Amino acid sequence: MEPVQKKNSILIMIGFVAAALVIMYVFSLRSQLQEVRANQSTYEEQIKSLTSIQNSDALKTN
Repeated sequence: MEPVQKKNSILIMIGFVAAALVIMYVFSLRSQLQEVRANQSTYEEQIKSLTSIQNSDALKTN
């Protein structure tokens, strides 16, 4: 194999490895984003329930 071909093949292999790492990183970020969105909806529901409790308690007190 000529030195130029060897160098090109090494660069192509490095490119494939880098692309695979980027793809894995993107999928990891997507799964983390899904977890955050699920937690966000849970927290929003908890906030709504807490605010309704506080409002009803305030009405009883008044």
